Amino acid sequence: MTPKWERVYTVDEFYDTPRFGVADCGGAPHVYRSLALDAAAGDWHDGRFALSPIAPEFATLAAEAGAIEERFSIAYYGGQLEEPERDEDWGALPGERARYDALRATLAPLLAVDPTRRFVRRGEFRGRAAAVPRPRGVICGSGFEVCWHADG
Repeated sequence: MTPKWERVYTVDEFYDTPRFGVADCGGAPHVYRSLALDAAAGDWHDGRFALSPIAPEFATLAAEAGAIEERFSIAYYGGQLEEPERDEDWGALPGERARYDALRATLAPLLAVDPTRRFVRRGEFRGRAAAVPRPRGVICGSGFEVCWHADG
């Protein structure tokens, strides 16, 4: 059977591979979270993820926030932006800061795996060709796609 590769909207945590964010599973948006992030899991390479569905409109907002982060990363890693002095200045260019902060505030309570709707899948991520070349160090959702396997 040919694997079905699906859209990754965001990569909010990355350790060797995407670990947390929003991606489609079965054609619908879901929050994904690596089980390796749990201290008890131990194996950072087992590839199992907890997923739960989210409303499509929240995936759209997450993708917008991810695009803002991507533009920031491209500018920073491309040498067009100095390192922000304050932690809260990371993630968005100055002209996009207000919108980014509003998106993150809206999304924060929604981007968690719902324990009542949670299921586990093994995730296989791969890079996608970028529409615009990215400087080294830029990691963003639009740079990935994922194939979910039921043997999680």
